[in-house]
Amino acid sequence: MLEAAGARFRYDFEVGRNLKSEAGHEINRLFVLQFPDQVGRERFFGDSKYIEIRSRLFEKSVEAVSIIGECSP
Repeated sequence: MLEAAGARFRYDFEVGRNLKSEAGHEINRLFVLQFPDQVGRERFFGDSKYIEIRSRLFEKSVEAVSIIGECSP
């Protein structure tokens, strides 16, 4: 789905220890996605296929999410 949206995974880390965090919960995974533009990003996260997959798999296995930052080219 990412490739179809012109996007890709750039980095994917398992985090062993948080030295500082404003999240209020432990962070054990960090990944970076790259989209070609804001429109592509919004289209991907709004896609009904993505929403169904997120509901079925992601929401049941992830306790909390923190968006650390967003950048535009």
